[in-house]
Amino acid sequence: MNRLFSILVLLAVTTGIPAAGAWASVPDPVNSGWTWANLECGFTKAFICPAADSFITSAIFVSVRDQFDAPMPGVLVEASFYDDGCLWLCEPVRSFTQVDGVALLLIYGGLDVSGDTACCVVETEVKCMGVGIPYCVHVLPEPQVCTPTDTREWLSPDMTQGLGSENKVEGLDYAIFSTDWLTASCRSDYNCDGEVEGRDYSMFARHWLHLCP
Repeated sequence: MNRLFSILVLLAVTTGIPAAGAWASVPDPVNSGWTWANLECGFTKAFICPAADSFITSAIFVSVRDQFDAPMPGVLVEASFYDDGCLWLCEPVRSFTQVDGVALLLIYGGLDVSGDTACCVVETEVKCMGVGIPYCVHVLPEPQVCTPTDTREWLSPDMTQGLGSENKVEGLDYAIFSTDWLTASCRSDYNCDGEVEGRDYSMFARHWLHLCP
């Protein structure tokens, strides 16, 4: 560490760069983090739509800060997803940070849960410049808890990717919803009250004919 510090001081003296500025800013997982916006079911499940209605559907809120705990503006943040083939995205989930080092990642996409009444389970990982950004949750009065990735159930009114229904909420999706009516099918129980009923239909209908941009 002493040798590294000496090199830094020598670089600062010979180049005129302040000591802190001699270091290139890199994302620091300790100072950075991401969390969900607009989760359903008591903040337990993600809800997506091909149109990514940003005030209704789930999105990823990321804060990127460097090793000096300073915001990193203008850097690319990307999300990767790991599932069993049930997630269908319209486009990669990525965005650049703003001047405050914050980025909002909108998720344009749907699911294919046509073969099972269960929900789609997805593991989410967020990276910036190749550095993993941890998923952090802060529920008062408990301290903030961070993990490398987040795994949870996902919901969507776009429930099948059959021919003509790819990333579009239309008749084939309604047929699935109708099949689940008055059952406990997870894939259509958008408010997670244990039964697919009127309130779930209201959420489904709100996204009728929504598709990728």
